[in-house]
Amino acid sequence: MKICTSILAVSALIVAPMAASVSADAFDLDGAWATQADFCKSIFTRAGKAVSFRPDAEDYGTGFIIEGNSIRGQTSKCAIKAKKEASGMLHLIAVCSMGIMTDQMQLSFKVTDDNRVSRVFPGMDDYDIPYVRCIVSE
Repeated sequence: MKICTSILAVSALIVAPMAASVSADAFDLDGAWATQADFCKSIFTRAGKAVSFRPDAEDYGTGFIIEGNSIRGQTSKCAIKAKKEASGMLHLIAVCSMGIMTDQMQLSFKVTDDNRVSRVFPGMDDYDIPYVRCIVSE
């Protein structure tokens, strides 16, 4: 019985730090993102905990909102089906609905820091779209 307890204790000491490091290293993309920080207040609004787009958001720029496995754009909604993070890149496979059409898309982001990412397009090295994380207040 003492051997089983010792094995469990050692296993917990080995596995717990590994589990913590996996979640600590994963990039958290949740939040509201805009192409320019100056336009955050013009693109997004908050009512309680819910963040949404302002009615005239497209007049100020583009952005998106990620909550868990859901991505919302100004004209589309996506469900994230797979995620892969490696070497400062975050790759997503999402099924997106754009009104009358549904499509599967790959979205790739280069992580600059906790509050800045760039959407990159594989095969188009010179083209990217930078985004900043917005702090949306009521």
